[in-house]
Amino acid sequence: MVLASLPVFLTPHSQLLTLFKVFIYPCMEYSSHVYGPLADEDRIFTNLYGRHDWRLKGAMSRGDWYKTKEILNKGHEWILGEIKTSGLRGRGGAGFPTGMKWSFMNKPSDGRPKYLVVNADEGEPGTCKDREIMRHDPHKLVEGCLVAGRAMGARAAYIYIRGEFYNEASNMQVAINEMAATKSGCHKNVATKSDEKERSGSGYTRNSEPQKTHK
Repeated sequence: MVLASLPVFLTPHSQLLTLFKVFIYPCMEYSSHVYGPLADEDRIFTNLYGRHDWRLKGAMSRGDWYKTKEILNKGHEWILGEIKTSGLRGRGGAGFPTGMKWSFMNKPSDGRPKYLVVNADEGEPGTCKDREIMRHDPHKLVEGCLVAGRAMGARAAYIYIRGEFYNEASNMQVAINEMAATKSGCHKNVATKSDEKERSGSGYTRNSEPQKTHK
């Protein structure tokens, strides 16, 4: 019997789960799965390898900040609806629907402010993603903060950056300053202030204001 060969320290439930993962799941076919390279329009991060200009002009040439003002002005309900329809899910392992998670935050105010906090510490073992995004695609993160913050009704967004990521933090601040200096309609939503206070883990925070929209 297969179960008898599984480690004895596993509970019966764990043994069945292991059996499913090892023997049954690999044999299941999903016709909806299509494997292969992403189409260009499906690529979210377009400069992770730093082959292109990461500043505002280069970022906009690759689609960043395209109609972002219109998206913000459509309001939180429209944004949440689009995120739910897209099927976007978290990448933490549970695959929780992002639209549902965001909707939990946008409740009637009880007087306390809401904040969007971005964990860019990259503290997970074996990961190397946050610093590449901040170093080579910082405008994507700033734009994402505004859209997510608008959907959740956040008053401000704070990006926590590991203290050792000096270049990455510098690029993020440049991106914030660049967008705040434009007249695109989104510039009034981006604060130039950098709250550089030492936190635990020797990190820094970067601030932007995502809630109010301006025509």
